[in-house]
Amino acid sequence: MSEFNIATKMSECPASGPKHAAMIRFIGPYKAAWIESALTIDSLAANISSRLSFENRKERLTYARDLVQRVLSTTAMRQRWLSVLSSMTLADGNGRRE
Repeated sequence: MSEFNIATKMSECPASGPKHAAMIRFIGPYKAAWIESALTIDSLAANISSRLSFENRKERLTYARDLVQRVLSTTAMRQRWLSVLSSMTLADGNGRRE
């Protein structure tokens, strides 16, 4: 079941697991976290090494902040809901929801 779960608090969900897990698929394109799905010694070592770099950490935090502001903020969610409501109204054709 965890393969389908989107963590409500991303900081509590390490980005590791199968490539098809919901959290991995969601956060991967935003580059907002280090993702480890190969789970080999070499890939784990490279992942940890990358985390030790100040520049890499700064870059990931910048991406994470951008993700939160553009996609996960209350403003972004409100816009999404308004868009859905608007499309429902247009589909109905008379401004009423059925």
